[in-house]
Parts: sequence; structure tokens; C-alpha cells
Amino acid sequence: MADMTASVEVLIERPAEEVFKWVSEPANRFQWWSGVKSSDWIRKQESGSVRPEDRWEDLYEYGGKENLILMEVDTCDLREMVFEFHTVEGKYPIRCRYSCYPSDDHTLFRMTRTAIADSAFTSFMFKVTGFMSKPMMRKQCRREAEKLKVILESMN
Repeated sequence: MADMTASVEVLIERPAEEVFKWVSEPANRFQWWSGVKSSDWIRKQESGSVRPEDRWEDLYEYGGKENLILMEVDTCDLREMVFEFHTVEGKYPIRCRYSCYPSDDHTLFRMTRTAIADSAFTSFMFKVTGFMSKPMMRKQCRREAEKLKVILESMN
């Protein structure tokens, strides 16, 4: 099956620990992810820290329809500043990785998102329309990263 991946980077004028903590909290996603209306933890093993297998639910709007999408944490490593998660249930399956690279009082934030083909038809469509879809996906990721930058740099 074919998947489609886009990766973007943005320099954020905030400490890496702060950026990492903010992006690894799903409740913040509605502020910067396109289509996400709300995100709420539905299973968190430990109060205050995020661990693999913790789960949250996104209320996601696409094409005028709302969808509930269940996400699961794969990695949340504060030392390496890597947060990874994937879709467990729902439409539009993805895998995503956030990486925060510290540099003085700045952070290089990298987001890599992979749209996962959930059927032979979707795989076929990724292959046929990839030349148009991948740049559109990258553009959406770029807009989201830029929005994240504005939000975090405007915080006190």
C-alpha cells in the first residue's frame, strides 16, 4: 500500500522544552491543526506525563462532516524531544512525528505527517494523485507549523 508523507520545519523563538510540552498536549491541537475542533484524553496512564499507549480523541471536521478519530501515543521522549502518534480508529489515518531541536533560546520544530492508505483504492489514489496531493499536504503542514509559531511566540 502507498502512503504519503510531508515534512516541514519552522524556527520558533521559544525554548525547546516549552515547545515540546505544548505540542505534546493534544488539547492544544484545535488551535493549530486544520480541521481539529477539539481533542480530549480518553486514556492517560499517569497524571501530568504522556506515555506510549495513552489515547485521545479528536473531533475532526472535513468536507463539512465531523468525524471522531482515536489517536494513540507511540513515543513521548522529553530527553530526545520526540512525540509520535498514530490513528487507531477513524477516517483519515495518519502517523505523525514532532521533533524539537534546541538552539539557544530558539527551537527548530519539525513535523512529519504520513497519510496512511487504508484501502487498495486509497493506495491507488495516492499513487495517481500524489503529484498534486503531496504538495497540498505539505502546504497544509506548513500553514499549521507557521500558525504554531505565531501562537507560541505570542505567549508570555
